[in-house]
Amino acid sequence: MPRPNHERPKRDPKARRSPTRELIRFFLRQEGVRIKELGAMWNITTNSAYRSMYDFDRPLTTWYIERVIEHLKLDDFDSCKLRLCAAQEAGWAINPEYLLRED
Repeated sequence: MPRPNHERPKRDPKARRSPTRELIRFFLRQEGVRIKELGAMWNITTNSAYRSMYDFDRPLTTWYIERVIEHLKLDDFDSCKLRLCAAQEAGWAINPEYLLRED
């Protein structure tokens, strides 16, 4: 008789990631800013900042995206990339080929 498997099921750590939040984390790491400092940027508590960064069921609002862009002083390319990613995550059907095409 085979032994029952009592181990936890193995999950892919990157299976449930938000591309917008990953971009924000990347820009935060570049600037040396921590997630807990997002609370001051967004006028919310530190705990709420962590919850909003790890809540993958809801897209980030445009106000949050704009505050990150202003605070980190992102250039035009990075800010457009972040806005495009956030819009696609929010459900907008945007095809980046039409936006980034060089004619």
